[in-house]
Amino acid sequence: YITPVLWPDFTRWDFLRALVAYQKRERRFGGAQS
Repeated sequence: YITPVLWPDFTRWDFLRALVAYQKRERRFGGAQS
C-alpha cells in the first residue's frame, strides 16, 4: 500500500484506509486455488 501522506501527517483515518485497501485484495498464496 502506497500513500502520498508522509509519516508525521499519517492519521488514524489514513491507517484505516490502508486496512480497507488490504481487505479488498484478492490473495492467491502463490496461485493455489482454495
